[in-house]
Amino acid sequence: MDPRNAVRPMVRFYSQFNVLTDCVAWRTESITPGQLLSHYQQRVWGAKDANGGLVEHAWDELIKTHFAGRSMPVGELANPTPMQIKKYLRKASALDSEYRRFAEEMGVEGLFDTREWNVIEGHRYLCRPVVV
Repeated sequence: MDPRNAVRPMVRFYSQFNVLTDCVAWRTESITPGQLLSHYQQRVWGAKDANGGLVEHAWDELIKTHFAGRSMPVGELANPTPMQIKKYLRKASALDSEYRRFAEEMGVEGLFDTREWNVIEGHRYLCRPVVV
């Protein structure tokens, strides 16, 4: 994600990743569930800090190794074209009002809190799952 697409200063954090994981697809025969679990467990257990265990880093590593030459990034999802209707809403690059407007078009009402999870959940938030 280009930092210019961040709608709030706090979300510029996501621009440091080579891979964003809002939408990930793969051929199920290309990696076994056990391989995927093992890779992620090793990433989390070997992480030097909380960021090292983030799924974005794990997928980036898989793309560079296991899926080398067999992956396709879709930049339009992370970097919408300015002044165009967004094809995909990401909380880092969309405003609450954009979610509301889209929801209203679909007949859905409600509030859409796009703050970061650590702000919403406070001290209970873990940026990575507990992997056993």
